[in-house]
Amino acid sequence: MKIRSLSGLSVALSLTVAAGTSYADSEPVLEEVLVTAQGRTESIQDTPLSINALQGDQLENSRLNRMEDLQDFVPNLSMTQSGISTQIYVRGIGSGNNQGFEQSVPQFVDGVFYGRQQLLRAPFYDLDRVEVLRGPQPILFGKNAVAGAINLATSKPTDETEVRVFAGYEFEQEGRELQVMANGAISDNVNGRIAIRSFDDDGYIDNSFSDSQEPVRDEFSARVTFDAAVSDNLIATWKSERDTFNVKGRQIEVIQDDAGMAAANFETTLGTIGFPGAIGDSDLDYTRRADADEYSDNVLTNHTLKLEYQAGEYLVTSTTAKVGYEFDELCDCDFIGAPVFDLLLDEDYDQVSQEIRIVSPLGERFDWLAGVYYQSSELNFSDFSRIENGTVFPTLGLPIGGTGVVREFTQETDVYSAFGQLSFSMAERVHATLGLRYTLEEKEATKSLDVVNLSDGSINTSPTVAFVYNDRFLIETNQAGGGGPHDLDDDLRAEEVSASVNVEFDINDDVLSYVSLTQGFKSGGFDARSNTAANFEFEKEKALALELGIKSTLADGRVELNATAYRTQYKNLQVSQFDGALGFNVGNAKKTVVQGLEVDGRWGISSDLTMTYSAAYLDHEFEDFKNGNCYQYQVPDGDFVDGTQLCDYSGKSGQYTPEYSASIGLEYLLPVGDGLDLRFTTNANWVDEQNVHVNLAPEGDIDAYTLLNVGVALEADDWNLALLVKNALDEEIVTYRGNAPLSGTTFNTNTQYGFIAQPMTIVLQGSKTFR
Repeated sequence: MKIRSLSGLSVALSLTVAAGTSYADSEPVLEEVLVTAQGRTESIQDTPLSINALQGDQLENSRLNRMEDLQDFVPNLSMTQSGISTQIYVRGIGSGNNQGFEQSVPQFVDGVFYGRQQLLRAPFYDLDRVEVLRGPQPILFGKNAVAGAINLATSKPTDETEVRVFAGYEFEQEGRELQVMANGAISDNVNGRIAIRSFDDDGYIDNSFSDSQEPVRDEFSARVTFDAAVSDNLIATWKSERDTFNVKGRQIEVIQDDAGMAAANFETTLGTIGFPGAIGDSDLDYTRRADADEYSDNVLTNHTLKLEYQAGEYLVTSTTAKVGYEFDELCDCDFIGAPVFDLLLDEDYDQVSQEIRIVSPLGERFDWLAGVYYQSSELNFSDFSRIENGTVFPTLGLPIGGTGVVREFTQETDVYSAFGQLSFSMAERVHATLGLRYTLEEKEATKSLDVVNLSDGSINTSPTVAFVYNDRFLIETNQAGGGGPHDLDDDLRAEEVSASVNVEFDINDDVLSYVSLTQGFKSGGFDARSNTAANFEFEKEKALALELGIKSTLADGRVELNATAYRTQYKNLQVSQFDGALGFNVGNAKKTVVQGLEVDGRWGISSDLTMTYSAAYLDHEFEDFKNGNCYQYQVPDGDFVDGTQLCDYSGKSGQYTPEYSASIGLEYLLPVGDGLDLRFTTNANWVDEQNVHVNLAPEGDIDAYTLLNVGVALEADDWNLALLVKNALDEEIVTYRGNAPLSGTTFNTNTQYGFIAQPMTIVLQGSKTFR
């Protein structure tokens, strides 16, 4: 008995090619791209929102094996790592450094919410597709999708027996990748699929202190999925997954070392107190000096049960999931080759969720879906700033050697939601979709900061030690003299209704236009990374988005042209910025406006040549943000908060807000023999100048750059062999910039570090399918 998903996904995806062209006729016709962003399987050209979709074969052929690789193909999408987090932005809106945050652009994997920043580091493998939705998505995806959503679908089992082996080797960093997939019928009514991935590479940053290459990645993932036809009306799908992704070292180097207010820069100053060569040069040259053996060990697990029941003409879907991860990190968070301090981080997270949806049949006067959702999660986070004996501080007369500060943060969250979406025709060519979602969220959180002795972990009660931590590190601890007490607990309860209205006008059978108005929100929460006891709770943010769009298929199916104009107003946008020493403080920007234009499409130039293209204009402005954290030596000109004057960022653009960006891709298919083709691909992604500094310091402005990827592949029906060159122009790109911790508060220098993107990579990869 052949199993078919009642939602139609398996049929839909078998018809989908992301950027392909049909070659059956002499005239090219673009293949249809199908997505499920609106809760049903439909053509991307019939989906009235700004969305990009990449299919599984495109991800593999372009070697897009993690979330940050999507930036090369999706306009207005940015992703980076920082010293203590991973961040993703859409249209300049995202969530910064804070373990109290959930992402403003969450992932959804097979319909399951992946909202934590560490989950963004999970690798891609054996995926059917990735959908990137821009703009607030509060109705079907939930309250935190206030800037967009990333919708991932893993490959599902079929009754076709096949084994597929994929292998790749990267020459510059000696990267090795192996994937094995086995699929087929287990019995008459059960199909199974197993996918395994192993990956490692040797890094591209030279740590001249330890004479090693960094970051060294070591990843192993396994996923098993079973489909069972329980009855004629019921399909059950079970998925279990475990991912380990471990890293040694970091892609960080000091890229600026100015004297600032001091007599000499950080490098020279450290040399005069007995620590020469701690930084070396401060040029961007893929070289760093770090004296700690940094690591990040991550384990992610997922167990999901999906039940699809056909109740007459109605489809009822139940999705039950348990997601969890834990990670341990050691960060040399002074980012230099001298014993200043290091930071141990530990986090574990468990989430259980249940969603039930009912979907009406298509073709009726009213098409609708409705559902309820529940999620419970528990977060435990701790970090430990350690000052060993023999560090720079005793030479400065600061008696804190052999001590450290322990942070403990816990958060429990319960979310209850009910949602619905109704579509109907107002006239022959006018259609409307109304959406509503009610959300109740309850949170409880605790946080403490304590000075401890490294020798035995006991509490250090010295007022002098606590004063030094408060004065130089800006850490208010529970100990006397430190500005505390810092032993906090609080809770919040929030109710909110999100709504959307979308009106679509079909100009003709090939062109549709739409206008939508969406109101969404992201809940408030508790600041885990602040080192002060004040302002433990931050406010929820709200978004009101207006979009006008057009989607067209022209020239008898050979050309697609899509465009979206948008304007989104954010109230109390949550912004996390560096405090100048060791912490990050969350503030709410009262009013932020994001507006712009996005254009994308495909063109079947001939039966052998296909072009994809996109362009984006982005205007991001903090219209009222007078309570921002100042960058190094910025003159305070903003509001006073707890007696301290902050800085006014009103009128400025935020982090990761290039005004213009554009990409173009070409794919040429050349038949070379019986059943053999040569496929030539190229993709160029141009990004305008932008600021990547966490506090928007002017030094964080980076120049425009172009990422060029090229490839050639020899393909047959059941095997292929490809050579890929990524970042073929060898662009030097800083993806994140910040001030070196303590360089300003202790040494009065303006020393900055950056996360550096990969230089040019050359990959040989191939696959073989056995049927």
